[in-house]
Amino acid sequence: MDILRRCAVPVLWLALVVQVGWVLLNEFVLGRSPGLGWLGVVALVSMGALGVVRRGAAVEWVELVARIVVAAQFLNAVADRFGVWGPPGTGGVAWGNYDSFVGFTRQISLFLPEWTAPVLAHAATVGELVLGVGLLVGVWVRWVALGAGVLLVSFGVSMSISLPPEQQFSYSVFLLASGMFVVASGVRRGSRSGLG
Repeated sequence: MDILRRCAVPVLWLALVVQVGWVLLNEFVLGRSPGLGWLGVVALVSMGALGVVRRGAAVEWVELVARIVVAAQFLNAVADRFGVWGPPGTGGVAWGNYDSFVGFTRQISLFLPEWTAPVLAHAATVGELVLGVGLLVGVWVRWVALGAGVLLVSFGVSMSISLPPEQQFSYSVFLLASGMFVVASGVRRGSRSGLG
């Protein structure tokens, strides 16, 4: 896990620079909305704070906010796919039902056999639910943050392969993943072993 400790913060800074660059490019050069909702803005600010804060009491608060942001993203997505925020086509609703989510999963996993889409959709739903609750409750924080980072990277890679880049940037996927890797590394807390 030494590599996680050495790389987590620089990768977070790289993700921050790329995400901010994407926002600025869309807003000021291309003249279109970067697609970040309020949760995306909060994610950008909280991960930026995670990159800046060094040690001390502020680290605990910044890590807590980062965990809450990722948990909110995960639990919001799970609620959306079960229609909690409304049916498909409602403003602010990505899927609105589970079948639409399975269709989206099929869309971002075109490089895999079609039969894997429902399996991946179920795995993503269980993963987001378990990891989201774990991040909120604060159970096994480093391991849960590592799992969240890995899940987000898998989403980001699949989205990057199968969809236009706006999709993963709109959801701040790699930024959130890198933030979770910083939390998992324990580097901001001065921990000698990131996952112990």
